[in-house]
Amino acid sequence: MKWGDLSSDAQRILEWQEHVLTGRPQKLAITCGKEFYQRCPAFRGDVRVMITDELFNEIKSWLPYDLDILYTVDGDTITTDFKEEVKAKLN
Repeated sequence: MKWGDLSSDAQRILEWQEHVLTGRPQKLAITCGKEFYQRCPAFRGDVRVMITDELFNEIKSWLPYDLDILYTVDGDTITTDFKEEVKAKLN
């Protein structure tokens, strides 16, 4: 699976692994049935995406293909973080 295979909503969420304004790495919590929200009026506007079952499963199925991200799935929540060597390059 490639980045281009993801829906635009999945891409809009996952691109926030690296903060779009600061370029700094950040942890993400993606919870099924809840809204993913990132405030960013100065760049692309606030990101508000409802995490449906379909979107949750799409993101979950894509993460094993991203070699830079560590992730855990705990019930209806996915938590993501960059690997340490990636964080070191971004800081």
